[in-house]
Amino acid sequence: MRFWLLKSRNLGFLIVACMLLATSSGSQNNSLQKSKAWQNKQHRLLTSGQRLVRSELQSINTNALRALSGRKLQKSATRVESPLRPVLKNWEPRSLNLAASREQAQRRSGLAIHWHEKNRTPVFITGEGLTRQSERLQLSKIGSPAQAVMTYLRENLDLFKLDEPAQELRVVSEKTDGLAMHHIKFQQLYKGVPIWGHNLVAHFDAGGALYAINARYSPTPRDIDVNASRISSQDAISLAETDLTGETEIQPLTDRAKIILNYVKPSAQKYIWVDRQTGTAHLVWHVAIRPNLRDYFYYFIDAGSGAILESYNATNFDGPTSASATDVNGVSRTIKVFEVGNAFFMIDASRDIFN
Repeated sequence: MRFWLLKSRNLGFLIVACMLLATSSGSQNNSLQKSKAWQNKQHRLLTSGQRLVRSELQSINTNALRALSGRKLQKSATRVESPLRPVLKNWEPRSLNLAASREQAQRRSGLAIHWHEKNRTPVFITGEGLTRQSERLQLSKIGSPAQAVMTYLRENLDLFKLDEPAQELRVVSEKTDGLAMHHIKFQQLYKGVPIWGHNLVAHFDAGGALYAINARYSPTPRDIDVNASRISSQDAISLAETDLTGETEIQPLTDRAKIILNYVKPSAQKYIWVDRQTGTAHLVWHVAIRPNLRDYFYYFIDAGSGAILESYNATNFDGPTSASATDVNGVSRTIKVFEVGNAFFMIDASRDIFN
Protein backbone atom coordinates (compact mmCIF):
# COMPACT_ATOMS: atom_id res chain seq x y z
CA MET A 1 0.00 0.00 0.00
CA ARG A 2 1.37 3.44 -0.93
CA PHE A 3 0.14 6.91 -0.07
CA TRP A 4 0.66 9.72 -2.56
CA LEU A 5 1.30 13.25 -1.26
CA LEU A 6 0.56 16.18 -3.50
CA LYS A 7 1.87 19.61 -2.59
CA SER A 8 -0.33 22.47 -3.68
CA ARG A 9 1.59 25.55 -4.76
CA ASN A 10 -1.36 27.76 -3.85
CA LEU A 11 -2.47 26.28 -0.55
CA GLY A 12 0.94 25.89 1.02
CA PHE A 13 0.33 22.63 2.83
CA LEU A 14 0.44 18.92 2.10
CA ILE A 15 -2.77 17.06 1.46
CA VAL A 16 -3.16 13.31 1.17
CA ALA A 17 -4.66 12.80 -2.25
CA CYS A 18 -5.27 9.18 -3.05
CA MET A 19 -4.33 5.62 -2.27
CA LEU A 20 -2.94 3.07 -4.71
CA LEU A 21 -2.85 -0.65 -4.18
CA ALA A 22 -0.21 -2.73 -5.96
CA THR A 23 -1.99 -5.22 -8.29
CA SER A 24 -0.96 -7.44 -11.16
CA SER A 25 -3.95 -8.94 -13.03
CA GLY A 26 -5.33 -7.46 -16.28
CA SER A 27 -8.66 -6.38 -14.81
CA GLN A 28 -6.88 -4.91 -11.82
CA ASN A 29 -4.51 -2.99 -14.13
CA ASN A 30 -7.56 -1.47 -15.81
CA SER A 31 -8.90 -0.41 -12.42
CA LEU A 32 -5.48 1.01 -11.60
CA GLN A 33 -5.49 3.13 -14.77
CA LYS A 34 -8.94 4.52 -13.93
CA SER A 35 -7.80 5.26 -10.40
CA LYS A 36 -4.72 7.08 -11.68
CA ALA A 37 -6.95 9.11 -14.04
CA TRP A 38 -9.04 10.28 -11.08
CA GLN A 39 -5.86 10.97 -9.15
CA ASN A 40 -4.55 13.15 -12.02
CA LYS A 41 -7.84 15.06 -12.10
CA GLN A 42 -7.51 15.74 -8.38
CA HIS A 43 -3.91 16.89 -8.85
CA ARG A 44 -4.95 19.36 -11.57
CA LEU A 45 -7.70 20.73 -9.31
CA LEU A 46 -5.41 21.17 -6.34
CA THR A 47 -2.68 22.94 -8.31
CA SER A 48 -4.95 25.16 -10.42
CA GLY A 49 -5.57 27.77 -7.73
CA GLN A 50 -9.31 27.46 -8.28
CA ARG A 51 -11.90 27.53 -5.49
CA LEU A 52 -11.90 24.15 -3.72
CA VAL A 53 -15.28 22.67 -2.86
CA ARG A 54 -15.56 19.89 -0.32
CA SER A 55 -18.18 17.92 -2.23
CA GLU A 56 -16.11 17.89 -5.43
CA LEU A 57 -13.01 16.58 -3.66
CA GLN A 58 -15.07 13.91 -1.92
CA SER A 59 -16.56 12.82 -5.26
CA ILE A 60 -13.13 12.52 -6.91
CA ASN A 61 -11.72 10.58 -3.98
CA THR A 62 -14.69 8.19 -3.92
CA ASN A 63 -14.52 7.53 -7.67
CA ALA A 64 -10.78 6.87 -7.46
CA LEU A 65 -11.33 4.28 -4.76
CA ARG A 66 -14.20 2.67 -6.67
CA ALA A 67 -12.04 2.36 -9.78
CA LEU A 68 -9.27 0.83 -7.71
CA SER A 69 -11.45 -1.79 -6.09
CA GLY A 70 -13.60 -2.50 -9.18
CA ARG A 71 -16.79 -2.44 -7.15
CA LYS A 72 -19.08 -0.04 -5.30
CA LEU A 73 -17.50 0.81 -2.00
CA GLN A 74 -19.39 0.33 1.23
CA LYS A 75 -19.82 3.47 3.34
CA SER A 76 -17.87 1.92 6.19
CA ALA A 77 -15.00 0.98 3.85
CA THR A 78 -14.69 4.58 2.66
CA ARG A 79 -14.54 5.80 6.25
CA VAL A 80 -11.70 3.41 7.06
CA GLU A 81 -9.65 3.48 3.87
CA SER A 82 -9.80 7.10 2.70
CA PRO A 83 -6.86 9.16 3.99
CA LEU A 84 -8.67 12.32 2.86
CA ARG A 85 -11.53 11.83 5.31
CA PRO A 86 -9.96 13.48 8.39
CA VAL A 87 -8.98 16.49 6.26
CA LEU A 88 -12.33 16.88 4.53
CA LYS A 89 -14.21 16.46 7.79
CA ASN A 90 -12.91 19.80 9.07
CA TRP A 91 -13.33 21.73 5.84
CA GLU A 92 -15.99 24.33 5.21
CA PRO A 93 -17.72 24.51 1.81
CA ARG A 94 -15.83 27.68 0.86
CA SER A 95 -12.46 28.83 -0.38
CA LEU A 96 -9.56 27.64 1.73
CA ASN A 97 -7.53 30.80 1.14
CA LEU A 98 -9.87 33.23 2.90
CA ALA A 99 -7.52 36.21 2.87
CA ALA A 100 -6.93 35.88 -0.87
CA SER A 101 -10.68 35.46 -1.54
CA ARG A 102 -11.51 38.55 0.50
CA GLU A 103 -8.83 40.55 -1.30
CA GLN A 104 -10.06 39.41 -4.71
CA ALA A 105 -13.65 40.30 -3.80
CA GLN A 106 -12.54 43.76 -2.70
CA ARG A 107 -10.70 44.34 -5.98
CA ARG A 108 -13.76 43.30 -7.97
CA SER A 109 -15.99 45.64 -5.96
CA GLY A 110 -13.55 48.56 -6.24
CA LEU A 111 -13.29 48.83 -2.45
CA ALA A 112 -10.18 49.10 -0.32
CA ILE A 113 -11.03 47.79 3.15
CA HIS A 114 -8.84 47.49 6.23
CA TRP A 115 -10.23 45.18 8.91
CA HIS A 116 -10.24 45.20 12.71
CA GLU A 117 -7.66 42.70 13.90
CA LYS A 118 -10.03 41.10 16.43
CA ASN A 119 -13.70 41.43 15.51
CA ARG A 120 -13.33 41.73 11.70
CA THR A 121 -15.34 44.92 11.37
CA PRO A 122 -14.13 47.47 8.79
CA VAL A 123 -11.66 50.00 10.20
CA PHE A 124 -11.25 51.98 6.98
CA ILE A 125 -13.15 51.89 3.69
CA THR A 126 -12.43 53.85 0.54
CA GLY A 127 -12.10 53.32 -3.22
CA GLU A 128 -14.01 53.88 -6.45
CA GLY A 129 -16.53 51.23 -5.46
CA LEU A 130 -17.63 53.34 -2.49
CA THR A 131 -18.15 56.36 -4.73
CA ARG A 132 -20.05 54.29 -7.30
CA GLN A 133 -22.37 52.86 -4.66
CA SER A 134 -22.87 56.34 -3.23
CA GLU A 135 -23.97 57.53 -6.68
CA ARG A 136 -26.21 54.50 -7.20
CA LEU A 137 -27.95 55.14 -3.87
CA GLN A 138 -28.10 58.87 -4.68
CA LEU A 139 -26.73 59.71 -1.25
CA SER A 140 -26.02 63.31 -2.27
CA LYS A 141 -29.77 63.87 -2.78
CA ILE A 142 -30.80 62.54 0.65
CA GLY A 143 -31.90 65.11 3.20
CA SER A 144 -28.87 65.10 5.50
CA PRO A 145 -25.42 63.47 5.67
CA ALA A 146 -26.52 61.45 8.71
CA GLN A 147 -29.48 60.01 6.78
CA ALA A 148 -27.19 59.26 3.84
CA VAL A 149 -24.84 57.29 6.11
CA MET A 150 -27.77 55.29 7.49
CA THR A 151 -28.89 54.46 3.95
CA TYR A 152 -25.43 53.17 3.07
CA LEU A 153 -25.16 51.12 6.27
CA ARG A 154 -28.56 49.51 5.75
CA GLU A 155 -27.44 48.48 2.26
CA ASN A 156 -24.37 46.77 3.77
CA LEU A 157 -25.53 45.21 7.05
CA ASP A 158 -23.40 42.09 6.61
CA LEU A 159 -20.28 44.16 6.07
CA PHE A 160 -20.77 46.39 9.11
CA LYS A 161 -22.28 43.71 11.39
CA LEU A 162 -24.84 46.09 12.85
CA ASP A 163 -28.45 44.97 13.36
CA GLU A 164 -30.11 48.40 13.43
CA PRO A 165 -27.66 51.18 12.42
CA ALA A 166 -30.18 53.96 13.04
CA GLN A 167 -30.65 52.75 16.63
CA GLU A 168 -26.99 51.94 17.27
CA LEU A 169 -25.28 55.11 16.01
CA ARG A 170 -25.79 58.63 17.33
CA VAL A 171 -24.33 61.79 15.78
CA VAL A 172 -21.88 63.49 18.14
CA SER A 173 -20.26 66.01 15.79
CA GLU A 174 -20.39 67.38 12.23
CA LYS A 175 -17.86 69.54 10.45
CA THR A 176 -17.37 71.05 7.00
CA ASP A 177 -13.73 71.83 6.20
CA GLY A 178 -12.13 74.49 4.00
CA LEU A 179 -12.49 72.28 0.90
CA ALA A 180 -16.28 71.95 1.44
CA MET A 181 -15.86 68.31 2.47
CA HIS A 182 -18.24 67.18 5.20
CA HIS A 183 -17.26 64.91 8.09
CA ILE A 184 -19.75 63.36 10.50
CA LYS A 185 -18.89 61.38 13.63
CA PHE A 186 -21.15 58.79 15.30
CA GLN A 187 -21.03 57.25 18.77
CA GLN A 188 -22.01 53.56 18.93
CA LEU A 189 -24.78 52.62 21.36
CA TYR A 190 -26.76 49.54 22.25
CA LYS A 191 -30.31 49.99 23.53
CA GLY A 192 -29.49 53.57 24.44
CA VAL A 193 -26.29 52.77 26.35
CA PRO A 194 -23.10 54.21 24.78
CA ILE A 195 -20.21 51.83 24.05
CA TRP A 196 -16.96 53.24 25.37
CA GLY A 197 -14.46 54.37 22.71
CA HIS A 198 -16.56 53.06 19.80
CA ASN A 199 -17.04 55.51 16.94
CA LEU A 200 -17.67 55.66 13.19
CA VAL A 201 -16.75 58.64 11.01
CA ALA A 202 -18.08 59.19 7.47
CA HIS A 203 -16.54 61.57 4.94
CA PHE A 204 -18.35 63.25 2.03
CA ASP A 205 -16.72 65.18 -0.81
CA ALA A 206 -17.84 68.64 -1.92
CA GLY A 207 -20.39 67.07 -4.26
CA GLY A 208 -22.03 65.08 -1.48
CA ALA A 209 -20.60 61.68 -2.46
CA LEU A 210 -19.44 59.36 0.31
CA TYR A 211 -15.71 58.76 -0.29
CA ALA A 212 -14.37 57.24 2.96
CA ILE A 213 -15.39 55.71 6.30
CA ASN A 214 -13.11 55.11 9.26
CA ALA A 215 -14.26 53.40 12.43
CA ARG A 216 -13.41 51.54 15.61
CA TYR A 217 -16.44 49.70 16.93
CA SER A 218 -17.87 46.25 17.70
CA PRO A 219 -20.60 44.14 16.12
CA THR A 220 -23.99 44.53 17.77
CA PRO A 221 -23.51 43.13 21.33
CA ARG A 222 -26.72 41.09 21.36
CA ASP A 223 -25.80 39.00 24.41
CA ILE A 224 -25.59 41.85 26.91
CA ASP A 225 -28.48 42.81 29.21
CA VAL A 226 -28.44 46.58 29.69
CA ASN A 227 -30.80 46.24 32.67
CA ALA A 228 -28.60 43.79 34.58
CA SER A 229 -27.03 46.40 36.89
CA ARG A 230 -26.83 45.16 40.50
CA ILE A 231 -24.79 47.98 42.02
CA SER A 232 -25.69 51.66 42.08
CA SER A 233 -23.64 54.54 40.72
CA GLN A 234 -22.73 55.56 44.28
CA ASP A 235 -21.55 52.01 45.02
CA ALA A 236 -19.29 52.23 41.98
CA ILE A 237 -17.85 55.57 43.13
CA SER A 238 -17.14 54.14 46.58
CA LEU A 239 -15.34 51.16 45.04
CA ALA A 240 -13.23 53.49 42.91
CA GLU A 241 -12.35 55.73 45.88
CA THR A 242 -11.36 52.72 47.97
CA ASP A 243 -9.09 51.40 45.23
CA LEU A 244 -7.63 54.84 44.52
CA THR A 245 -6.45 55.34 48.11
CA GLY A 246 -3.92 52.59 47.46
CA GLU A 247 -2.66 54.52 44.42
CA THR A 248 -2.50 58.08 45.68
CA GLU A 249 -3.76 60.35 48.45
CA ILE A 250 -7.21 61.84 47.87
CA GLN A 251 -7.05 65.58 48.62
CA PRO A 252 -10.15 67.81 48.81
CA LEU A 253 -10.25 70.47 46.10
CA THR A 254 -10.96 74.13 46.82
CA ASP A 255 -13.96 75.84 45.23
CA ARG A 256 -11.62 77.84 42.97
CA ALA A 257 -9.83 74.66 41.85
CA LYS A 258 -13.16 73.03 40.99
CA ILE A 259 -14.10 76.01 38.81
CA ILE A 260 -10.75 75.93 36.99
CA LEU A 261 -10.96 72.17 36.43
CA ASN A 262 -14.70 72.21 35.65
CA TYR A 263 -15.08 69.47 38.24
CA VAL A 264 -17.48 69.23 41.17
CA LYS A 265 -17.27 65.66 42.49
CA PRO A 266 -16.74 62.07 41.33
CA SER A 267 -19.26 61.00 38.70
CA ALA A 268 -20.48 57.65 37.37
CA GLN A 269 -22.12 57.01 34.02
CA LYS A 270 -23.37 53.73 32.59
CA TYR A 271 -21.50 52.41 29.54
CA ILE A 272 -20.83 49.20 27.68
CA TRP A 273 -17.13 48.40 27.89
CA VAL A 274 -15.62 45.89 25.44
CA ASP A 275 -12.55 43.88 26.45
CA ARG A 276 -9.91 44.60 23.81
CA GLN A 277 -8.40 41.12 24.06
CA THR A 278 -11.47 38.89 24.17
CA GLY A 279 -14.09 41.15 22.57
CA THR A 280 -16.48 40.43 25.47
CA ALA A 281 -18.94 43.25 26.24
CA HIS A 282 -19.62 44.26 29.87
CA LEU A 283 -22.18 46.61 31.32
CA VAL A 284 -20.12 48.99 33.48
CA TRP A 285 -20.12 52.14 35.51
CA HIS A 286 -17.56 54.59 34.16
CA VAL A 287 -16.30 56.51 37.20
CA ALA A 288 -14.34 59.74 36.72
CA ILE A 289 -12.57 60.99 39.85
CA ARG A 290 -9.95 63.65 40.66
CA PRO A 291 -7.89 62.84 43.75
CA ASN A 292 -5.91 66.10 43.47
CA LEU A 293 -5.22 69.08 41.20
CA ARG A 294 -3.12 67.10 38.73
CA ASP A 295 -4.54 63.59 38.37
CA TYR A 296 -7.79 62.47 36.77
CA PHE A 297 -8.59 58.76 37.05
CA TYR A 298 -11.02 56.65 35.04
CA TYR A 299 -12.51 53.44 36.44
CA PHE A 300 -14.59 50.86 34.59
CA ILE A 301 -16.52 48.84 37.17
CA ASP A 302 -18.69 45.88 36.23
CA ALA A 303 -22.29 46.91 36.98
CA GLY A 304 -23.21 43.36 37.90
CA SER A 305 -20.31 42.09 40.01
CA GLY A 306 -18.55 45.29 41.09
CA ALA A 307 -15.24 44.03 39.67
CA ILE A 308 -12.79 46.68 38.48
CA LEU A 309 -12.26 45.79 34.81
CA GLU A 310 -9.89 48.66 33.99
CA SER A 311 -8.53 51.84 35.54
CA TYR A 312 -5.96 54.42 34.48
CA ASN A 313 -4.85 58.00 34.97
CA ALA A 314 -6.45 59.99 32.15
CA THR A 315 -4.44 63.17 32.80
CA ASN A 316 -2.89 64.50 29.60
CA PHE A 317 0.78 64.86 30.44
CA ASP A 318 2.21 64.65 26.92
CA GLY A 319 2.20 67.59 24.54
CA PRO A 320 3.91 70.88 23.62
CA THR A 321 5.63 72.72 26.45
CA SER A 322 8.65 74.89 27.24
CA ALA A 323 11.97 73.76 28.70
CA SER A 324 15.32 75.25 29.68
CA ALA A 325 18.52 74.02 28.08
CA THR A 326 22.14 75.14 27.88
CA ASP A 327 23.52 76.00 24.44
CA VAL A 328 27.10 75.41 23.18
CA ASN A 329 28.24 78.72 24.69
CA GLY A 330 26.99 77.76 28.13
CA VAL A 331 24.01 80.11 28.00
CA SER A 332 20.67 78.90 29.35
CA ARG A 333 17.91 79.12 26.77
CA THR A 334 14.15 78.60 26.91
CA ILE A 335 13.01 76.49 23.98
CA LYS A 336 9.79 74.97 22.71
CA VAL A 337 9.72 71.18 23.04
CA PHE A 338 7.33 68.23 22.95
CA GLU A 339 7.01 66.24 26.19
CA VAL A 340 6.42 62.48 26.13
CA GLY A 341 6.61 60.94 29.59
CA ASN A 342 9.97 61.94 31.02
CA ALA A 343 11.49 62.73 27.61
CA PHE A 344 11.61 66.12 25.85
CA PHE A 345 11.91 66.24 22.05
CA MET A 346 13.14 69.31 20.18
CA ILE A 347 9.92 69.71 18.24
CA ASP A 348 8.03 72.99 18.42
CA ALA A 349 4.52 71.52 18.28
CA SER A 350 2.99 74.88 19.18
CA ARG A 351 3.34 75.96 15.52
CA ASP A 352 0.23 76.10 13.36
CA ILE A 353 1.48 73.27 11.13
CA PHE A 354 0.84 70.81 13.99
CA ASN A 355 -2.74 71.98 14.64
